[in-house]
Amino acid sequence: MPQDICEIYDYMIPFFPIKAIYIGCRMPVDNRELIYQLSQQKEIAVYDMKMHEYRFELEVDYFPVEVENYFKNKRENRNNKLQKSRYEFWNQ
Repeated sequence: MPQDICEIYDYMIPFFPIKAIYIGCRMPVDNRELIYQLSQQKEIAVYDMKMHEYRFELEVDYFPVEVENYFKNKRENRNNKLQKSRYEFWNQ
């Protein structure tokens, strides 16, 4: 941006509020989860992008990610794996 415009706004350029975030299909899991957490705090919809099955293009999942359910399912899966691994360990 030109220097004079930045000085007019005291380097605090007003922007439109973010309404949605579209996450690419190759984004690492840790970055994806950070965006999920930030979007949950700011109440912003998040959409995951996926590769099209037959064409070389991305397509949008038209339902926003349910962030609370994502983290809940992640905890449940981790706990199930831990319980299963302990069970298998003790049966050996």
